[in-house]
Parts: sequence; C-alpha cells; structure tokens
Amino acid sequence: MVSPDLPIVLIDGVRYQLITPESEAWLEKTIQSNSKHIFGPDSFYFDIKKMIRSKAGVASIPDGYVIFFTPKPQWAIVEVELASHPVYDHVIPQLSKFNKGIADSSTRRKLVEILYDVFDDNEVLKARLKQKIKTGEVYKFISDLVSEKPLIVVAIDQKTEELNEAIDDIKGEVQVVEFKTFRREGISDDVNAFVFEPLSTKVIIEPGPGPDKYSEFWEPIRRDGLFKGKPVPIRDEGWIAKGIKGVTLILHLRNHKCSILLSLKGPDRKDRRDKVAKLFPKTKYEYEVRESPKFATIEFPVLDKGKKDREHWPEIRENLTKLGADIYNKIKESDI
Repeated sequence: MVSPDLPIVLIDGVRYQLITPESEAWLEKTIQSNSKHIFGPDSFYFDIKKMIRSKAGVASIPDGYVIFFTPKPQWAIVEVELASHPVYDHVIPQLSKFNKGIADSSTRRKLVEILYDVFDDNEVLKARLKQKIKTGEVYKFISDLVSEKPLIVVAIDQKTEELNEAIDDIKGEVQVVEFKTFRREGISDDVNAFVFEPLSTKVIIEPGPGPDKYSEFWEPIRRDGLFKGKPVPIRDEGWIAKGIKGVTLILHLRNHKCSILLSLKGPDRKDRRDKVAKLFPKTKYEYEVRESPKFATIEFPVLDKGKKDREHWPEIRENLTKLGADIYNKIKESDI
C-alpha cells in the first residue's frame, strides 16, 4: 500500500516510496529471506512454527528462532509484527507468553531437540556450524546455548512510542528491529529496497547478575514500611506487588518512568475495576484504565523518571511509596 505523503528514497535517480507491508505473513517471509543481513552472515534462522508452553499451560508460537554471533554466540526468539497491531492487546501478551514458556525446562529441552534435528538433517548446515564453533559437539553447543536466556527480537515495519514504552514492561532483553520497505515507482513488478539497522551492530548483551544479586533500588523500600518484604532479585526489579481485597497493587519501575498499577483478573474484573476507579476522583487523581484478555488495570503515573535515572532514586522512591500507600489505604478502607 503506497501513499503519496510517505517518504521516498532516491537510488541513482530512481524513486522508491515507503510502503506498508501487505500482510504480516509477507513481512515475516521478507525478514527470513534477509536474516543474514539483519543478524549477521554467520547466523542461522529457523522458520519453525513450534508451540512453546509454560508450566501453567500458557501456549504461544514464535515466528522464528535465530542463532547468531556478536561475536559471542546468542540465540533469539523472533516475533514479526505490523505497527497497526494493538500493542497491549496483541504484541505485549505474546512476548510475555514467550518469557513464561521458555522458563519451563521441559520446553527448553524440546527446543534443543528440534534445533539439533534441523542441523542433523542437513550436513551442509551442520558443517557450517561446526566450522563456526570450532567443535564437533553440535548437540552440546545447542543445549548450552538454549540454557541461557534468549534475546527477544521484535521485527516491525515502524517503531511507535507506545511500543517503546510497553517494552519496558517485558522482563529480559528485548530488541526492536525497525524494518522499512520502499518500493520502486513506475513499474508493475515489485522491486523493493529495505532500510534497517543490523542487529549485530546494536546488541550488547552484558553478563547476567547471578542468582544471588538483588536490586539496589528497592532495598530501602523492602527494609520497612508498608511494602516491607524479601529482597528483589535484579531480574525482577521492574516491580514489586502487594495484594489488597482481590486487587494487586504494583509499584512499577521502567527505564525512565514510574507508576502505580492496579491489576484485577477474573470474569468480573472490569466491573470490579470500575468500582475501584470510583474511589479515585479524576479531580484529585490522574490515571488511565486499560484492558487485556485476562486483566483489567488502572495505571497512575508518578514521575517521568525511572531506574536509569539513578540520581533521582530518592525522589522516585518517596513518590512511589507515598502514592502507593495512599491508594492501598483507600482500597483497604472501602467496602468494595
């Protein structure tokens, strides 16, 4: 789909105009066929539509998997999306399912078998991998690699502010690849040019903090007061939660933003959410209501500062706990 208002690219005097991909399936095939340009010439892209399932039975099907080298071996789950898809109703739930599914050890074992079979059935592919990893132990390499946390790659035709903000909610390392398609004007055949930043030039995966490291940000809050509790592992430092009358109150910390989130689930979650919202008149409180297939939420913005604004941590802690306690006490004292 071409619009006269969209940008153009000139290549030796020939005009190429930005288009919206005709479908997600088309974009997915295009990403796959250009995967070595995106992930590096030594990468291996697997168009494997295999379901991954969490311990609770939550299922999802990624668009693909990638093994690539930066130069350290990495593996990634790939999700191809169109910018027109609703972020909170479609994209974010899918990424959350990936995280939950891959956390299950049995799912990882099955994935190791699936990836190994791909190499075992293709001698050329296996030889390429052996040459790259400098060993003949292909199964061990894949098993060791998949035992590590994957990178989640979102390939999308256009980045949006909503997507950038929502990704802060996803645990783990997430990278967005904006993959724009420009189509040559004036001919009947589809001649395309693509604009994107190769992932190998932007990904820096730092070593994990280890299982015994805890969040420095939350330590004073967990020490005493209303939100007193166990230390927060760094892998979970985006939030802490406390339940009250069937409502989960979450102190939510993003990279450059923080908020209070009230989350309700169950068949009557929307009705209960609306009753809770009435406790907080708009004349005194600023908030937004949101819905997903399983949750109804209310989000109260606190500050446009977050975990990467270290110099403002005292201010962030004070404002988060102050508003959090106010909201908690109002719910506690209500008859909902």
